[in-house]
Amino acid sequence: FFSYYIFDYRIIKKAKDRRRQMRLELAEILERMAVLLDAGVTLWNAAVIVSDGNGDGSVGAFEEELRCAVRRFQGDSGYYYDPEAAFEEMAVKCSDSTVSTFVSLIVQNSRKGTDELAELLRIQAVNARSERRMLAKQLAEEASTLMLLPSVLVLIAIISGQASAAILHFFIA
Repeated sequence: FFSYYIFDYRIIKKAKDRRRQMRLELAEILERMAVLLDAGVTLWNAAVIVSDGNGDGSVGAFEEELRCAVRRFQGDSGYYYDPEAAFEEMAVKCSDSTVSTFVSLIVQNSRKGTDELAELLRIQAVNARSERRMLAKQLAEEASTLMLLPSVLVLIAIISGQASAAILHFFIA
């Protein structure tokens, strides 16, 4: 009975951690995409390049989701099959507000075609960085709260050790 709830809790915690990791990575990906768009790369080619990772071999949670979306719309011949739908599926799969904002920005630009997408992505990257700072502060506060209990236990052990030594010294003397 309890194993069901523990398993459910672990799944919820993994999903929450994955969303947190995606939020942490989003600013860098937005900035890389903006640079590529400024360099004259088309929107969907920029998505393909960014999904390949940053060159060090590590792939984060958001890059992994972006890579899945790219695989859904990229054909063997270099032709793109309905990339908007692939990105919208990614937003639904991620179920995160920042990812949904990113996807809606990309899809709207793809459909309406504005020249300001790189600037809009940079603005969103600034917002993502400030959110990352707030998230780091929140994690630091949680860590200090979690460290409170072990600190109290150590303090109690020290006090009880000194008290027992004082009592022992009293009876010996």
